This record gives sequence, C-alpha cells and structure tokens, in this order.
Amino acid sequence: MKKILVVGHSHVNALKDSNPEEGFEFCSLVGANGLANFVKKNIPPSEYDALVCSIQGSQYNIFGLVKHQQPFDFYLSDEPGLPIDEDAELLPLSLVTAVFKRDLRATFNILNTIKKISRIKTYFLESPPPVPSEDHIRKHPSSFREKINNNGVSSAVFRYKLWRLQAKLVWEHCVNLDLDYIPTPKDAQDEQGFLREPYWNIDPTHGNTAYGALVVSQIRSLHYSKGQ
Repeated sequence: MKKILVVGHSHVNALKDSNPEEGFEFCSLVGANGLANFVKKNIPPSEYDALVCSIQGSQYNIFGLVKHQQPFDFYLSDEPGLPIDEDAELLPLSLVTAVFKRDLRATFNILNTIKKISRIKTYFLESPPPVPSEDHIRKHPSSFREKINNNGVSSAVFRYKLWRLQAKLVWEHCVNLDLDYIPTPKDAQDEQGFLREPYWNIDPTHGNTAYGALVVSQIRSLHYSKGQ
C-alpha cells in the first residue's frame, strides 16, 4: 500500500501523535536544515500516494495573540459583519494584508520549493482556528507568557479575523501553485468558527491529538474519495 507523506512544522505533531493507522509517514521541517534535508529525500510515486504540507501556520498568533500597545482593528471583507473594537485604530484591510504577506514570505517560499520537487498529488493543511477562551490561553501561554502578562490577550474575534486573513492568503498561493487546500474540519469548529474545546491543546496555538486524528481522517477521506 502506498503511503501519504505529511511534511511540515509543529502543527504536524498533532497528526503524528494521534498514532494513525499504517499508511501515513511524517517528516519534520523544524530546524535550520529541515527543508534542505527534505529536498534531498526521494519521494518516489511508486511508494507515496500523496504529499500533505503543514507549513509554519502560527503567524496569526505571533502577530496578534497578544494585545498590541497601539491597538488596531480592521474589517474582514469576507465577513464584514464581525464586530470592530471602537477603542482601536481602524486600519484598511489592504495595509493589514500587506503586513501579513510579508510575514508569510517564508511559507510561500517553502511551498514553492515543495511544488518544484513533488511528483505526486500535493495538499496544504489549514492551521487550526484560534482558541476563544482567554482563560485557557492565560493558563497555557507557552512562549507568550511574558508578553501576555505585560499586555494581555487580544479579543477572540480579532484573532479570528487574523486567522481567516492568513488562511485566505495561503489559499490564494496554493491556487496559484495548483495545490489542493484542505480547510479545518467542520467538526472541530464551534458555531462562530473557533476551535471547539475538545480539540484545545495545552498551548494557545496547536490542536491536540484528538484534532490530529480528525485531520488524519479528513485527509484519508478527501484523498481517496477523489479516486487517487
């Protein structure tokens, strides 16, 4: 049986740690030589059925999990009805998008490289949506502890906007590269689009192993339903 190769950074761990049944192989890009080592890896179509990428993906949290010293907000064009913080400076979407595109350059470059070397069906995994609970984030701040203690946690809706903007920009890049984009499983999201509590990890950024198992099932279903 051919395998599905899952490659990427820290979000891959949730899938790997869910202990999927045989048919999946995992390759980490973490570290200075992660991408270079992957490029050297032979991915023969005779052994691998698909390549699934989870590249970086936490930019929206790095950018906006912690309250900015000069708070800002913006209208999300795809969901213009989302509330705006009246105490924050309202910025044009074009400006926020430009900053995000700059922060996503490394992601785009890695995807460009993967596209060049892949000879099999290739997918991109959307990053998990934000955790809505400020209390959970404060209890499990991970590397954000000091900044959260100093400045506080951004509102859930603001973090959701950043997540959706990031997703849209990465989706557009995937379309240009002819990569199939796999969105967050609907079962993992609440009615507002946030990550449901059963899938929270003990940090503010990643999904847990239950989330990983859900994504593994989604990958299997999507790929084989297309007759690959």
